[in-house]
Amino acid sequence: MGNHGCNGGLAQKACELVEEKKAMPDGKCFKNCSLSKMKNTVPLNITKCVTRKHMSADISEDLCTNGPVSASISAEKPSFQFAKEGIYYEGDCANTPNHEVLLVGFNGTDKNNSYWIIKNSFGKSWGENGFLKISTKANKSGCKIIGSVSYPVFPKK
Repeated sequence: MGNHGCNGGLAQKACELVEEKKAMPDGKCFKNCSLSKMKNTVPLNITKCVTRKHMSADISEDLCTNGPVSASISAEKPSFQFAKEGIYYEGDCANTPNHEVLLVGFNGTDKNNSYWIIKNSFGKSWGENGFLKISTKANKSGCKIIGSVSYPVFPKK
């Protein structure tokens, strides 16, 4: 399906594969983890995978309803790679997302300082203990810091 694990891939494709196979790797592997090669999988029933191509108010609703979602972002700038505290804003970035993060929250109460909250895989020394606030202004200016989000929908009990 075009994913390459730690060498790059899209959460959307991973979600679609889990939806199709009704299972996911058990989390005990680090290299060559693929459902087609894995003997140890965990059954997982997904109703569907939702992908939103552009950030919108729907994403805020998705976070409130479903919890954290995977987000594809543009992360090639050193200002992002070495980000620390505060609200991150980069008006000059590529429009091609190249990294996945976990979008865990938002603050939209102050329209002049609204931001998304992400958790990254770079470790606790990055951002604020592994988390970063990203200005929502970045997307409104045409810069796709956050390009799309994906998340699974599970059957209702």
